[in-house]
Amino acid sequence: MIEENEFIMLILCLAILVRLLTNYERLQKIPHNTFLLLSFVAFFAATAATICEGYLLPDILNLTEHLFYLVSAVLLTFWLRSFFKHFEGGA
Repeated sequence: MIEENEFIMLILCLAILVRLLTNYERLQKIPHNTFLLLSFVAFFAATAATICEGYLLPDILNLTEHLFYLVSAVLLTFWLRSFFKHFEGGA
């Protein structure tokens, strides 16, 4: 069963993902952008897994959802570290 907040989150993530892909050239100017973009893709995958777990393989997809959230957080942390080191002259 889909809850409203999960569906709204999926629609928002999808809209942001489309926006990121249409502005990919501009995003290339951000230092170490790969970590940032992959972090968002992992967040989107976690949101999609949240919806899918209501229909099939709930235990496996729940684990997958939380693993994607973990991966998203780790990638965002790497990006922040790389981003700030870039401006300190360390990267």
